[in-house]
Amino acid sequence: MGKVFIRGIKYEETIYATAVAVRAGKKIIFAEVHFRDSDGNLRAYGGQTIYVFKEGEKWSLVNSTTQVNEQSKL
Repeated sequence: MGKVFIRGIKYEETIYATAVAVRAGKKIIFAEVHFRDSDGNLRAYGGQTIYVFKEGEKWSLVNSTTQVNEQSKL
């Protein structure tokens, strides 16, 4: 599947995640979620869970501070 692209709420910067861990149905657990902060620095967080659906359906990234629901860009 490769990378999944979403838009972030806080900084409106591109967030991407690489699937490397577990896939069970439509629930995919990613080892790292990467994004650029307001200073342009690349940040990474581990253990994020992203629900990925078919192209055109809604999907979301959920962690302790952010929930994003946007059109799929798969």
